Amino acid sequence: MDNSWSVGLFLFNFLYGVTEGQFSPVKDDIMYNIQWHRAGTVLDELKMPVGQLLNPEHSYKMTTASKERYTCTLPSPAEADDQDQRDVKPTHAPNILLAPMFMDDNCAYRVESYWTYEVCHAKHVRQYHEERIRSTGVDQSKQTSTDGGGKIKIQPSSETNTLIRTVEYFLGYLDGTVNSKGVLESAPPAPQSPEEVPRKKINGMSRPYYAVNMTDGTPCDLKLGTFRRTTILYVCAAQAYNEVSSVIEVSTCEYEIVVPTPHLCANPLYRIEGKQINQIQCIADDGSPPRPNTLAEQERDLTITDTQIILKQVLDQAIVLADRSITHTMENGATATVKVSVKKMSARDKELLDQHRDREAKKKMPGIDPQMIKDFLRGQYCLPGGTGWWKFELCYGKHVHQYHDDPKTGRTTIVLGKWDEANHREWARRTNKAFVWATLPDGTKKLHGLQQLYTGGDFCEEKGVERKVVVRMMCRTDVKSPNDVVLYIREPETCSYQLYAESGIFCSILEEEVDADGVFKHH
Repeated sequence: MDNSWSVGLFLFNFLYGVTEGQFSPVKDDIMYNIQWHRAGTVLDELKMPVGQLLNPEHSYKMTTASKERYTCTLPSPAEADDQDQRDVKPTHAPNILLAPMFMDDNCAYRVESYWTYEVCHAKHVRQYHEERIRSTGVDQSKQTSTDGGGKIKIQPSSETNTLIRTVEYFLGYLDGTVNSKGVLESAPPAPQSPEEVPRKKINGMSRPYYAVNMTDGTPCDLKLGTFRRTTILYVCAAQAYNEVSSVIEVSTCEYEIVVPTPHLCANPLYRIEGKQINQIQCIADDGSPPRPNTLAEQERDLTITDTQIILKQVLDQAIVLADRSITHTMENGATATVKVSVKKMSARDKELLDQHRDREAKKKMPGIDPQMIKDFLRGQYCLPGGTGWWKFELCYGKHVHQYHDDPKTGRTTIVLGKWDEANHREWARRTNKAFVWATLPDGTKKLHGLQQLYTGGDFCEEKGVERKVVVRMMCRTDVKSPNDVVLYIREPETCSYQLYAESGIFCSILEEEVDADGVFKHH
């Protein structure tokens, strides 16, 4: 066994062996740390964390294998203050603590790839998307219509010949009333014990929460006779800013929103107490070093290793920036002297640097799997996507499915569209939308993506037509791996969808032979 750790391990074994009945036995949920001090340090003058005490009666003489001697004092175990848990004052009621958030028009927002979510705590939860459209010259600023139960608003924009088109759905209105002080009335009685506070696993941790319901939102087109509804879970977070941390569709037209807030932390029942580290204090006897020599040497070796790694990274970058006209000196491994000659980078140097970065990026990024491309174009490899209640599946040349897997009832599938080559070709020639072009800085255009129409999906009762979806396959290079796929969907019109599939895979697929209608010739 390494000498430097013999004191620490012996301490833990000794603690477990002699303190049962006096202290809590050593467990996985009680953590300890050893603090080392030089000879002459006074035990009573050492500062301890809140809830920990030092008692000289719990001091023990320890000796390392190198005959270094220390007097180590074990702390009282840090335990939660049960009285603080029980001391819940009337002003600790969650609806009173959250009153500042329910005053006036206090709203929080979460922006995602397509939708924006607006949480006005005392009013509603709104889901909306805004986009700019070209004006037809007719006054459309007052035009409104419904779309799948939602609303479409067209309003003027500050830009010439441009209007703002907003699609919005209300995911619920506040179930209750708020008084002039911002207090939610008709709230359930405030909990008085930890057992009365509901908990939920949020971000992998069991968290106590306070729930507020938003009901009677926009009618749900997938569950006739019902309305969208949302449960907002307020959780204690001392460093939070009342932001919306997540929005999840837990079931069809039923949503769950998590809002971390410091306001709730005044109630001890909603706090999450972090685990304290019990500090073992070891004071060197006369003639012994402040900390065991072997331990100090190991820590110094680790520091030197980390320093060498950092220096190597700095040097590698400096060599590139100085176009290799650099001198450097590494002396004994512990210290280093680096001399860098800095000069203005010429156009040629910049070109060489860009080429170097491209080469390095290609080294780090795994290549496109050619078999994956072949399987995808044959319809044998399907792209999955979606993070909410509904997931999506794109099987090229076959279908686009929307589905939900339930462990009890199995999979529920809605067919959004099926591949019909004749229908796609007719649409491509009529709309001229099969190709998506990107304009380069020199004015030339480069093929950036393909659009294909899938028709004949499941029947849509609300509009009396079959569902259909336009699949938009786009080349995307700003991903960690070219094999990663970003897949998301939008519904600009009821039962008419747009599926966005973005990946480095499509950068390679676009190099395949495509005919004038955007169909791969070998497919």
